[in-house]
Amino acid sequence: MLDNLTLDNQTPLARFQQDLFKIQPLGELVHQLDDYFYHRIKRTIKKDATLSFDGKFYEVPFELVGDTVYLVVDAPTSTAKYVESLEHKWLGPVHPLDKQANNTRTRQRPKNLSQATASPQTSLVEELFKKTNKQFDTAL
Repeated sequence: MLDNLTLDNQTPLARFQQDLFKIQPLGELVHQLDDYFYHRIKRTIKKDATLSFDGKFYEVPFELVGDTVYLVVDAPTSTAKYVESLEHKWLGPVHPLDKQANNTRTRQRPKNLSQATASPQTSLVEELFKKTNKQFDTAL
């Protein structure tokens, strides 16, 4: 029979009962308990608002295109649950990719505040047009 040296010569039941007062109910935390055991895998969202995991493609909200996010996965079932930011904030749901629907999906480029507030720059074509006009104006 095993000697209970690690339990100070107490039976496992007696040792459990000794610390029973330290055990408390989880309360509201019980609803979030699974979230602590999900795996998080870093992925970059492609231009068509998809990402891949375990040989399968998933759709995410289009606003996340180009962002690096965590794909939250239930490891035992290899099921993708949702996407999180790198700061572990919920960003949106994940759906298995429907290639036909994704092909006809209307897309809108995400609005970037830095681009919206920046002063408009002239394109190369506009610069060449101005240069050509100056040449003709001086020739007359």
